[in-house]
Amino acid sequence: MNRFSFSLLAVSVLALAACSGQADEDRSEPVLGLETGIVDLRIATLDARNDCVRLSGYPQMMHAQAMRPSEEHARRGMVYWNPLESGPMTTSYAEQYGLVGVVTAFEEPVPGDVISTDADFDRTIQACDEQLNTAIGEDVTAGFAEWTEFSDSVRDEFLGLAVVDAGDLIAEQESCFAKAVGLPADDVDFSSALEQLAITEGPTVTPDSTVAVYEGIEVVERPRSVYQPSEDEIEVARAFAQCSTEIDFVDRLEELQEPIRATVLETHGQEIGQFAQWSNTTREQLDGYTPTAVTT
Repeated sequence: MNRFSFSLLAVSVLALAACSGQADEDRSEPVLGLETGIVDLRIATLDARNDCVRLSGYPQMMHAQAMRPSEEHARRGMVYWNPLESGPMTTSYAEQYGLVGVVTAFEEPVPGDVISTDADFDRTIQACDEQLNTAIGEDVTAGFAEWTEFSDSVRDEFLGLAVVDAGDLIAEQESCFAKAVGLPADDVDFSSALEQLAITEGPTVTPDSTVAVYEGIEVVERPRSVYQPSEDEIEVARAFAQCSTEIDFVDRLEELQEPIRATVLETHGQEIGQFAQWSNTTREQLDGYTPTAVTT
């Protein structure tokens, strides 16, 4: 049995489009155009490959893609520290995610899985991948893998510098939060605050999946997980959000990121330019490609 899971944004660092309705909606990021362009390119290559598979008699990949949830999700950036990564920054986030459930905000909506026991289907997928790569002139999957490795490395470098400069800001947030919830100011740890307060962490629930069968091949929905905080956790999270507002955490975090971002981008400017050229060239090749049916 082969399970074809084809997340449109398979690695979190690729999920860097502008964040509609999330904490980073007003941010300005110099490399946003490149990041979103590569996201769009990844989607377009999957669309093209899946159209080839459809034309070859297997529509299941297209059906799986249609199962992708439409709701927005929070984004991380190559040179951007989303405040939501540090905790619920607003009352609405506190009520939705509690204190520790914000990680689910970054869970990307993904298409369904295609589960096949048909060897010809497997060969068709492979043949369509080969047709696409021939048209583009390279193994496009390898190109995305190189971008992911580079992006991850740059993000690690950026965050390593930003965390140092944010030390005083984080300490101020911790002090305010500790006072608000009655914890020792010198011994507060966000990751264990619920335990210290004897509050049970809420469950993370994944809704039941819809399973559809097309010509004997299953397509399984992959819904996003939902964190369910208790009322006690929400109350603590509201205190966290209130502290964030009082100390102006979001704006101060962005302000301290700006010079670090500029330095990191200057250091890696040549590599970023090379990836931009690769993205543009690959897009041009893809635009000239017309999928056709394959035989196996």
